[in-house]
Amino acid sequence: MPPQAPETERPLRRFWLRQETSLRQGFFNGILVLTPVAVTVWFTVSIVSWIDASMMPLLPRALHPETYLGFHLPGVGLLFALFLVTLAGVVLANVMGLTAMGAAERLVERMPVVRAIYKTTQEVTGTLLTRSDASFQQVGLIEFPRPGAWAICFITSSARGIVGELLPSDVVSVFIPTTPNPTTGFLLYVERRSLRVLDISVEDAMKLIISAGLVGPDLLAGPTASGVHSLVTRLKKSFDMRLQPNRKRG
Repeated sequence: MPPQAPETERPLRRFWLRQETSLRQGFFNGILVLTPVAVTVWFTVSIVSWIDASMMPLLPRALHPETYLGFHLPGVGLLFALFLVTLAGVVLANVMGLTAMGAAERLVERMPVVRAIYKTTQEVTGTLLTRSDASFQQVGLIEFPRPGAWAICFITSSARGIVGELLPSDVVSVFIPTTPNPTTGFLLYVERRSLRVLDISVEDAMKLIISAGLVGPDLLAGPTASGVHSLVTRLKKSFDMRLQPNRKRG
């Protein structure tokens, strides 16, 4: 039988145990709070820096902030890019602009590889900007790539055009994204009855895909499982459960 600790050592032991648990919990709480902020800031700065690096050489040297302020001012290239896009839209909206655009498109039509890239980009951009229903409508599960294996999919729309004419009326198009990069995936036309619709938003499904299943629907659904506060609360409960055996031994 192991020797019992003196009575005077037990309060001191419980005190240090509480301090250790509190510091550990504070460390993980800091990670939970700061990691999303750091990733968001890093992504935003990277995008702005990339646009600045691409657009600043097009801006006259006299308009560079370094000329007047003596240091680089992030975001100037982004503002210049927005200005050029708006200016191009205004210019191309008149008759002369449409004529010039038509001549440029006829020139592109003569280039085999460039023509395919241009046409595809034009059709996708036009669909996204002009159609109000051009978005993921629902989230579902589909058996893919074999029976018994299920994958997250996004239901985009009913089959249209020549595809819709050849297939039954209840066929829909679904997009199956890959993990952890949901910008690539597979396009399938399937019967709606072969899908299992999930009662979660597209945003929550994206989180599930990007996290490779680590952030599951049980952590995303419900008002009590949202935000940093809920994560901190769950982490505190986890530490309290780990601490219970030690308290009993103390």
